[in-house]
Amino acid sequence: MKNLGKSTLISAVAVAICSTACSVVRTSVTPDILVRLAGVANSDSSYVLSLVVYDSTQRMTPQRAYAVVDRDTLAFSLAGSGAPNRVATLSYTAGVERTSREVVEKGALRALLVVETSAGIWSDTMDVPLTYATSLALEPFVVPHPDGVELGCMAHRLLPRPDEFLPSSEAFRLIIRDRNGQVVYRSDEGMAFLQVITPVEPRTVGEHQRFSFIWRGTSSSGQTVPHGTYSAEMTIPAVPFPYTATAEITWPLQ
Repeated sequence: MKNLGKSTLISAVAVAICSTACSVVRTSVTPDILVRLAGVANSDSSYVLSLVVYDSTQRMTPQRAYAVVDRDTLAFSLAGSGAPNRVATLSYTAGVERTSREVVEKGALRALLVVETSAGIWSDTMDVPLTYATSLALEPFVVPHPDGVELGCMAHRLLPRPDEFLPSSEAFRLIIRDRNGQVVYRSDEGMAFLQVITPVEPRTVGEHQRFSFIWRGTSSSGQTVPHGTYSAEMTIPAVPFPYTATAEITWPLQ
């Protein structure tokens, strides 16, 4: 059993929940009391179950709770209670009883939910689909430049990932493809990068890092490319999982 009690962990969970487009399960306990459940799979193989119990008549402040389960934990639970209000005195518990392997196979946490109000006890079992969180979010951008176009992305650190690294001095990669998907330009073509292990930037949750290349509208061999629509694939080549963002451009820029 694992309980969420440290403020640092609460902050990390909040970032994961708020920064991801979660799959949400909503259910009605009574005509007034509703429950919202969301599951997030973090990149470190841990899972987050968020529970929100709220009052549809807005007479009660929504009650929120989070619980985290790691890859070696088979079950976890969370509990809380709402303040007395015009609706009812509320208490609730939620738990997950599904092994990590089953979670991966099903793509969902199985939530066992019990809500008690003055009107009685309500319980149900439901699958909460998982949304897979990313440790690093890439926001692509395309900016005109005197020599062509600046293609890049802003990297936002959402979750810590102590086991990741860059296997060489290449921190950012740009690949340009034409409308047929053929590669016309690669920033790493012909490059001899230093074989050194370096950290993936940014490293601290909440920090940002800007990466970019100037593309001059040429192929890897230096030939001018035809006018048309191209896709830019921008990658931070991290190990074990690289981060990639894409953007579409019309060359030359209008």
